[in-house]
Amino acid sequence: MLSFYVTAGVLVGFEASGHISEETKDASLTAARGIFSSAVVSGVLGFPVVILFLYCTPDIDTLYSFGAPQPFVNLYALTMGMGGHIFMNIVCILGLMFNTTVAGVASSRLIWAVARDGVLPGSSWISQVSKNKEPRNAVITMHAVAALLLCTILPSGEAFESLVSAAAVPTITAYALICFGRTFITPGEFKNARWSLGKFSWPFSLIAFVWNTYLAAVLISPLEFPVTGENFNCEYFSCAHVVQALIRDRFARHSWWYHDYGSSDLVVHTRRVVASHCSTHKGQGD
Repeated sequence: MLSFYVTAGVLVGFEASGHISEETKDASLTAARGIFSSAVVSGVLGFPVVILFLYCTPDIDTLYSFGAPQPFVNLYALTMGMGGHIFMNIVCILGLMFNTTVAGVASSRLIWAVARDGVLPGSSWISQVSKNKEPRNAVITMHAVAALLLCTILPSGEAFESLVSAAAVPTITAYALICFGRTFITPGEFKNARWSLGKFSWPFSLIAFVWNTYLAAVLISPLEFPVTGENFNCEYFSCAHVVQALIRDRFARHSWWYHDYGSSDLVVHTRRVVASHCSTHKGQGD
């Protein structure tokens, strides 16, 4: 079961094109194709990489003797020699650079969208855009917060690892919850999009729900037995936070600290704009 702990990240983040759909031309078609093609490419290219690691991994004692923060460097050097080792590390470095770029673009757009709705502290400044219609302040905010989080590695590596790992469970559980809703709660209530899986939508939603639920269980499982302070899986805290947020959303809608966005002027205005846009473009597929 724990063999999926690392490989679970192969199919994560494929929805990035959806996060920037507000800046995409013909988004109802282009964004959908981008999400689907990203998932397919991630699976097709990720599978041989996993197989490569499987065949390159030495016995367990040799693997743990490396003591390197990035063991794949040692794996390539051990199995491929100097030439193959350099080539594969260049591929990994380029892949990480591209991944960081895409993650930065998607994250900044998410921050901007949330700030636009007035949720974040300093939303009025973060939601401002440049003359080129770019969310520059959101990008600055993203880098500033990332730099502060990175500084936590200085006093404690365990604290940094806990913060980084906190992103995995909410992401996977979000995938699972969306697929659960589409499969069991609203299987026939959504209108077909301009580009969709059609009759294969329901079975694929079911498969995605089962897969992501399984991965969530893997990510919160103990990594070693007996469980101690050093090997404790901090994903439990992330899972507890998600559950707490769901309970708060369900049972505390009218408490003093829960803002009712459903009746806010911003949401009312947004609904009017959307309704006007839909009536204007009715029949155009937008």
